[in-house]
Amino acid sequence: MLPDHIAHWYDRPSAVAGSLDLAAHLSRAENARIRHALLLSGDNRSQAARALGISRNTLYKKMEKLGIPGAA
Repeated sequence: MLPDHIAHWYDRPSAVAGSLDLAAHLSRAENARIRHALLLSGDNRSQAARALGISRNTLYKKMEKLGIPGAA
């Protein structure tokens, strides 16, 4: 049997599972970093990509995947 301070987490699996969704957290973090790089670069895609350490093509693909305007 689990101690009470641990067992209560297993009574609410949906609440815990939602807060531990790694893919969703990573997606939000990536979205925020890309938007920030675009803001700092004055919307210059080449500069933003360089600042993020990725190619311009990768930046465009990530923008499209994350629904960030201007990917096309």
